[in-house]
Amino acid sequence: MTEEANSGFLRRCGRPAVAVLRAGDLELHRRSRAVRRAGRRIELTPKEFALLECLMCNAGRHVSRAMLIENVWNLSSDTMTNVVDVYINNLRKKIDEGFDEKLIRTVRGVGYQLSGSEDDIT
Repeated sequence: MTEEANSGFLRRCGRPAVAVLRAGDLELHRRSRAVRRAGRRIELTPKEFALLECLMCNAGRHVSRAMLIENVWNLSSDTMTNVVDVYINNLRKKIDEGFDEKLIRTVRGVGYQLSGSEDDIT
């Protein structure tokens, strides 16, 4: 993702272009594209990284499937696909497995939420 495209994505996520996002013990380093939870490095695909970044930009808030489809896949509408569900499931396996505290949760009828508050984001 080019710097210009990246800054556009960050604006759509509603967060200033900070270098590191944090939610609890989860860190996402935007420039190096590194993700760590409790100090352990987590390998993500580019789409998984973009999805997590969008969730972290909105930590503590509900994020609809439509918003994720628009911001991560650059599609204007929900095309009745389960792609978001598949990627969320992949992220859960990488981010939450092995930890007592699960950070990614489903909000029934709404979408998803990453645990944390705006105070956790730096």
